[in-house]
Amino acid sequence: MTNIQLEKGQSVDAGTASTLLEAIQNHGVEISLGCESGRCGVCMVEVVDGQLETASEEETSLLQAMDADSGHRLACQARLQGDVTLRSAKPRMGA
Repeated sequence: MTNIQLEKGQSVDAGTASTLLEAIQNHGVEISLGCESGRCGVCMVEVVDGQLETASEEETSLLQAMDADSGHRLACQARLQGDVTLRSAKPRMGA
């Protein structure tokens, strides 16, 4: 099963979740939320280790507009490809 490692030593079994956000919420782990549809960037996380499926054009556009560093993804949009280690990321608005 796919495992998600979070800050503070938390570990989440993704089970059949379709997105990172869904997997995290299924285990009662709190994460900053906004629109939950990939438009606001509040749920941005940093991928420390592991891989996610390739970001959609919409997610990529928002991350670029927010001047997000490489390795940052939106938990509400990102889909797992295997085990992954995440860190919270503060959204930044682009220039």
